Amino acid sequence: MNCQESSRDQLLASLKTTLEEALEFNRQDAINAANGNYQEEKIADCNSA
Repeated sequence: MNCQESSRDQLLASLKTTLEEALEFNRQDAINAANGNYQEEKIADCNSA
């Protein structure tokens, strides 16, 4: 991950988006690897911030 922005606020926004995308890719990889043998359980609301 390499985020280079011109201001701190832009950097934080870019990092947040990049991390959200990375987590979603990881989530999809895990779901695909489970071959339907899984159950999703919400343990935290990460979008509340």
